[in-house]
Amino acid sequence: MDSPQMVERLIKLKILDDLAFVSQERMWRQAKLYRQGGMQVTDAREQAEREHLMLEPEMPEVDDTDLPEVLQDGPQYLKDRWRAERDRLNGSEL
Repeated sequence: MDSPQMVERLIKLKILDDLAFVSQERMWRQAKLYRQGGMQVTDAREQAEREHLMLEPEMPEVDDTDLPEVLQDGPQYLKDRWRAERDRLNGSEL
């Protein structure tokens, strides 16, 4: 599962099952609309699943203590670029 933190929060809020039901119902309704629009059954279901059932993967929590002070409160994309460049220079680029 790509979103364990999200699932854990939904469990704590006691809405995981309700959200799953609503998401799946929306998926089936959207798949039906796609089929009525002429889309193949399997394609309609796959597209509807992507739109309504897929959870976004969570970003790992990152320790910001190694960031320069100027980036501490900066936008995430700048932090990511700084880390990527640091890793590249240190030879730990994947």
